[in-house]
Amino acid sequence: EDIDTGDILLLLIVLYLMAEGDDLDLVIALGLVLIMGLGEEAEDRIDMALTLRELGIKSVPVNLMNPIPGTPLADNRRLTKEELERIVAVFRFILPDASIRLAGGRGILEDKGRGCFRSGANAAISGDMLTTAGITVEQDMEMLKELGYRTRYGK
Repeated sequence: EDIDTGDILLLLIVLYLMAEGDDLDLVIALGLVLIMGLGEEAEDRIDMALTLRELGIKSVPVNLMNPIPGTPLADNRRLTKEELERIVAVFRFILPDASIRLAGGRGILEDKGRGCFRSGANAAISGDMLTTAGITVEQDMEMLKELGYRTRYGK
């Protein structure tokens, strides 16, 4: 059965509505992991971004599904670099004050996410991910320097 990113967002919203007080921050911190390429459509992504804006979410980790042979999602189509760049651009437009964090899966992109930073991403999660090797902090820092970004790493 396909996992739909819309279903994941619905679960987040349900948890959000169930949470009270300090628990809400914990639910958001633990529950918000957006994985693009699970079978969602462009309209689903826009709906996700609009809902995140309504919820006041300021940190949005964007992961790219990396279909791995032998896993239940092995047959999912891998999104292209251009698709991920469009996703980031739409999220930036809808969530102008949020940290759009490139996370898992960007290591499979030819440019390692460089185009996504040009499209509106302004943060990254570096290092190894759950199922694949990630991009090192040093590699990210070098890329961001080349792109002309100032960073706050190590401060």
